Amino acid sequence: MRLAQFLIFTIITLSGFAQVDARRTHWVFGKRAHLEFNQTGVIGNTNLEFNGYTSSASYSDENGNLLLYTNGNKIYNGQEEIIDSLYTSDLGANDVVIIPKNKSENTYYIFTIDLPSSNLVYTVVDVTANGGKGAVTAKAQFVDGPNFIRLTAVKHCFSDAYWIITTTMNGSINAYLARENSVSSAVSSKVTDNIGYLGDLISNHEGTKLVLSRYADNGVEVFDFDRKCGEVSNRVILPQDSEWDYPHGLEFSPNDQILYVCFSYGKSQMVQYDANNWSKNTVVFTNNENLNDVANAIDGRMYVNTHVSGIPSKKIDVIHNPNAWGTACNYQAKYINLTGNASGSFSFPNFVSSHTAAACGPEFTFIQDSIKVSKNRCINAVIRLDANIPDNSYDSIRWYFDDTTSAVGSSTDIVYMRYFPEQRIYNVVLYAHYCQFTDTFYIPLDMRPVPPVDLGNDTTLCFGDSLTLSIPNLYDSVQWNDGSTALTRKIPHGKHHITVYNGLCSNSDTLEIFYYPEIWTELGQEYFICEIENETQLLDAGKGFNNYLWHPTGDTSQWIVVQKVGDYMVIVEDFRGCEGSGQTEVKQRCDVIFHIPNAFSPNDDGLNDMFRVSGDFIEEVQLEIYNRWGELVYRESGADPAWKGADAIPGVYMYRVTVKGYQGKQLISYYRSGIVHLVH
Repeated sequence: MRLAQFLIFTIITLSGFAQVDARRTHWVFGKRAHLEFNQTGVIGNTNLEFNGYTSSASYSDENGNLLLYTNGNKIYNGQEEIIDSLYTSDLGANDVVIIPKNKSENTYYIFTIDLPSSNLVYTVVDVTANGGKGAVTAKAQFVDGPNFIRLTAVKHCFSDAYWIITTTMNGSINAYLARENSVSSAVSSKVTDNIGYLGDLISNHEGTKLVLSRYADNGVEVFDFDRKCGEVSNRVILPQDSEWDYPHGLEFSPNDQILYVCFSYGKSQMVQYDANNWSKNTVVFTNNENLNDVANAIDGRMYVNTHVSGIPSKKIDVIHNPNAWGTACNYQAKYINLTGNASGSFSFPNFVSSHTAAACGPEFTFIQDSIKVSKNRCINAVIRLDANIPDNSYDSIRWYFDDTTSAVGSSTDIVYMRYFPEQRIYNVVLYAHYCQFTDTFYIPLDMRPVPPVDLGNDTTLCFGDSLTLSIPNLYDSVQWNDGSTALTRKIPHGKHHITVYNGLCSNSDTLEIFYYPEIWTELGQEYFICEIENETQLLDAGKGFNNYLWHPTGDTSQWIVVQKVGDYMVIVEDFRGCEGSGQTEVKQRCDVIFHIPNAFSPNDDGLNDMFRVSGDFIEEVQLEIYNRWGELVYRESGADPAWKGADAIPGVYMYRVTVKGYQGKQLISYYRSGIVHLVH
């Protein structure tokens, strides 16, 4: 039994472990094909009475014993006996996947996309019923449909539930939360274009990425998957060479860093994509035989099934090092030859890649989440040792300490508090006894002296300023409250906390920086003068400051008088040396002057060709022209409307004019009417 299961200290360590997914021990697929794996490779290559030409799913228990397999119609137990058939026909399913229905894993959901309706349905199988032979307790329960195509599943990130994920022909990806006693309605994400029938849908092992191959449409797409909410987003279309046709099989490498894609028509290619840079890809194998599907096995290898001229073959290829980039992955053709009258299919069994529940964020491995080692191992600090023995596990425990300074060399307490006074590594040993056996666990405690740290007194700065702090390079590491590890940094307003480390012994200090109130200088938003009238404007920065500096005039007084339009700014400084500023704009505003002509000649001679209001400092003109019968022939408003009169007959016309402009800095409208002669 591993230490990770029972030994708890105070803070998390940074170690991890690799977990073998025993659910993939048995592969039943194609026609009568059955492969059995262990961690070294294939240990069984036999025939079963089975037809999974269209789709299949297999499920083994935690010890690698075959529990269930199905083609989406006939359901078999691990003794190769039919538990039940969902339909009377021999049709299988468009796709199928098996997930546990409860924590004890004695009841299972089988989700299928049935044929020919393409509905999403589920069946419940109790493998303990009928004397351990299994029984169907709910058959072909409708969930949604029709027009569903592909199927995969991802463990919910904190609930004891799975997301069932499927694609629809209209381009949506639907996710259904399958709990022990219910299946939710769809969380539907319209994220792509219409989808054809053939292709594949998978997730990475973390459950945060979905990949869709579009066989008929000749494309591969990657999406983000929200394990908390079931939403799909951020579509990425993977680049592909013009010679790569009809993508089908998909699989992530065991470490999730590489995506494998089978381009499966004619001269086929196995292509790797870098999961950290989707534009990076490379061909690792080319074959005249078509590559169908690719899947990880528990031996750390990846296997590839093939077909020739549309007929699935007996040959299975292998990728020995799927975590390696390029040809270093070591692709080997014809590695397995299916025995007897077995043959492959276009797909391997549909396995779930993401079975691990974790927080909706960075995922911890089992050891990281279980073993907690103190970050603050300072001499004479109290260390809490907690064996945290679960029920029905160890009968007793005993701690041993290599500490000659204490009369207590051992303890049988489950939780034990102890000082470690010397600067050295203490070798703590936990003996955990059960029956006649003992598990021994070694816990080194590297005790260090407390490192000194002093950020100084709290202080107050001018608004917006920062303080530069330099920490002496005396520590193994430092950590600021914002995550920074810098020894020298500028820190602004607020509370700043630093923790310094000597090994795993830490000390901390806090410095709070306050701001003096921000200095405001209100000059006003805008002012108006008329330069041609030699008008001036007083700008006052307010009293009470030690220093003033005006721009662009360079004046250093409290107020200035300006005669020019433009932008003006003042910088002030108070008795503490803190600066503030203000700015304003002085604009031109003179009394309006305008003139309305009584005749014009639209003959393009460049003289009086249009009827318009002329003048200076006009804000807006509204112009209306009427013929002798009182009919409106022209209307326009704006800064400079003009009637060209090109198609009008010569004669007398009436006008109505509204001119807007300023008089004494007030906006005034002038209304005028009269006649104008149009002559040629």
